[in-house]
Amino acid sequence: MTDLGYAPHDDFGHIVQSPPRETLRPADAAGVAAAIRDAVRRGLRVAARGLGHSQYGQAQAPDGLVIETRAMRQVRISGGAAIAGGGATWREVLEAALPHGLVPPVLTDYLDLTVGGTLSAGGFGGQTSRYGTQADNVDELEVVIGDGRIVRCSARQEPELFHAVRAGLGRFGVITEARLRLVPAPGLVREHTLGYPDPYALVAAQLELLHEPRVTYLEGQVMWTERGWGYELEATTGDEDPPPAPGRPSGTVTEAWTPYGFADRMAPDVAQLTELGAWDAPHPWLTLLLPGSTAAGFVAATMAEMGPEDLGIGVILLYPVRTALIAVPQLRLPHEPVAFMFAVLRTATPEARTVTDLLAANRILYERARAIGGTRYPVDAVPFTAADQASHDRPVGPRMTAWRNAFDPAGILAPGLRQETGDPGQAGRPTSA
Repeated sequence: MTDLGYAPHDDFGHIVQSPPRETLRPADAAGVAAAIRDAVRRGLRVAARGLGHSQYGQAQAPDGLVIETRAMRQVRISGGAAIAGGGATWREVLEAALPHGLVPPVLTDYLDLTVGGTLSAGGFGGQTSRYGTQADNVDELEVVIGDGRIVRCSARQEPELFHAVRAGLGRFGVITEARLRLVPAPGLVREHTLGYPDPYALVAAQLELLHEPRVTYLEGQVMWTERGWGYELEATTGDEDPPPAPGRPSGTVTEAWTPYGFADRMAPDVAQLTELGAWDAPHPWLTLLLPGSTAAGFVAATMAEMGPEDLGIGVILLYPVRTALIAVPQLRLPHEPVAFMFAVLRTATPEARTVTDLLAANRILYERARAIGGTRYPVDAVPFTAADQASHDRPVGPRMTAWRNAFDPAGILAPGLRQETGDPGQAGRPTSA
């Protein structure tokens, strides 16, 4: 990987490789618009990509055109908001905002993802329990739609485009600029890590903290230990706040961070994984959103069937989301007040099962989640059929047809999703087994 991300035929998943016919790196929206108009004229399908962190070819363009957005990475702070190019990373947004005493309300745990990329997916993080997704915290977008027009949109101006492109997976336009909300930066951040014996205790503790005003970040992890699977809650508070202690944690570890240090705390782990070669191994990730009422039981049953060979050098995340805070039509959520993000972030390192086996396991878990009212966050690696995609899109089905007609009349955008669903003539195939 370079500053431009992974090669245009590859991505962070390293599972599907589909070479494009051409790759362009426009410097601005006008360049993107010209590229899309030319693609329409030539009958080329088009995928926009930032740094290529999808896991199953979603931002690839088999024999088409890949538009890399990284050249559009300018960030400026104006009126208490960040005006960021679609190719800017959240690290760059944070670095621009902090000197003004401001931070984005929601950050992904890994900062080197692009603004356009996460807004096109949704953008979850430990602050989602308080602020919703990153896509909920953008006020205006500049978008190049599928006929090459440049359109500015917001909840009041061109609202249908605004609703279509946020979490729209690139199907209705290329995000070239975003006006992002910012909030006051904290002083020191205190991170509290609490241990629990099982998923029931972890989920109960997280629910207890979900409405606690002093908790500014809330996540959980499942990790393999000498005694089997262990469960940890991770929460942050202000510097002067006492540590939370919901339930009966087996232990509490507290660490103080600067705002930037906490946001970038994954950096040493990424460096270590890169040195081990695991960062560039295949990543058959699975990311589910489970109904809060059944999440603990689902996780308990899943972990009872899993061993370390089902994860490799990976991590499992489990944390609550208040669904009322998420007002992005394209995001599919369980129909309950609280959902749980359950992310099985597998790495197919030598000690793990094969990619083929792990993809099959993902599919099984997705089916089980769907049966209890769960949904999928579709930037992961789940073999999906066209019928699956239609079912996933059903809540906005009529609007989806109108959006396609209005914003991608030639049907050229996001061919990587077509290959994921096995659309004839568009399928790039998994190359790792």
